[in-house]
Amino acid sequence: MQRRFYIHFGLSLLLVLSLCLLIPTSFLSATADDSGYLFLGAKEERRVKKFKDGNTLTAYHQFGTVASNEANSPWNRASFFAQGSVLTNSDNVLIAEVALCETIDNDGDITWMYHEWWYSNPPGSYEFIGGTGKWKGITGYGATRGMLRGRTDDHYMLKSEMHWNIKKD
Repeated sequence: MQRRFYIHFGLSLLLVLSLCLLIPTSFLSATADDSGYLFLGAKEERRVKKFKDGNTLTAYHQFGTVASNEANSPWNRASFFAQGSVLTNSDNVLIAEVALCETIDNDGDITWMYHEWWYSNPPGSYEFIGGTGKWKGITGYGATRGMLRGRTDDHYMLKSEMHWNIKKD
């Protein structure tokens, strides 16, 4: 009797494991490559620190909107907020920039990214560090690919690309 139980249990386990191999990986994760652009307002200076060597560190906030080429992207019609710092030299030439960026999609789900740009070694880069809702568990990276269009004011239209992945529990 006990032997029959173990045989049925073993066969049932083997059947379940075999069926798991048939599950499409799309149910276990979401992955995409995407491109689009960021329309960003002016950087609102929050604090400025001048150093003895002539360099200046400027803390800023920046708001905008992100447009994506993929409908299921965390950047598809999302609002954008960045809190960052820019380092310039004594001639006001950009040296580096770093920011924590937040996007909120139409459902209210959020992603957070780290943005870094060394102006002597472009392009700027993004790295996803977390998210909420459908973006929970997001990982990935992206890059700034230049200006979409030049402007005469202090706003920006940056081309970007990103590669992201979400592993579902």
